[in-house]
Amino acid sequence: MSPGYLECKRSCLALTHQGFGPNLAAQLENYVQGTRVSEQTGLTRTASAVERLGTAIERLEAATARVGAGDLLLAGELRDARDEQAMMADTTRVVAQRLDAAIGRLRNLLEE
Repeated sequence: MSPGYLECKRSCLALTHQGFGPNLAAQLENYVQGTRVSEQTGLTRTASAVERLGTAIERLEAATARVGAGDLLLAGELRDARDEQAMMADTTRVVAQRLDAAIGRLRNLLEE
C-alpha cells in the first residue's frame, strides 16, 4: 500500500470518529482507490443514502434527548421558583396583616 493511501485511510477514520459517518469515509476511500462514487450502481447508492439518513436520524434523536433533558431541568427550576414565590406571597400577606393591626393599635393609643 502506498503512503498516500494509508494517510487517506487515517483521515477517513478520523472523519468517522468526528461524526461524519462511515459512509463519507467509505466514499473517500473508494475515490482514492480509483473507484469513483458516481459509478456505483443505483442499489448501492440507495443503500448508502439510507445509511446516511439513518445516521442523520440518530444524531437528531441524540440532540433531541439533550434538549429534552435541559427542558426537564428548567421545568423543575421554574416549579421551585413558583413554590418559593407562593411562600413569599403568604409571608408578605401575614406580615402586612400584622403591620396593619399594629398601626391600628397605635392610632387608637394616639387618639386617646
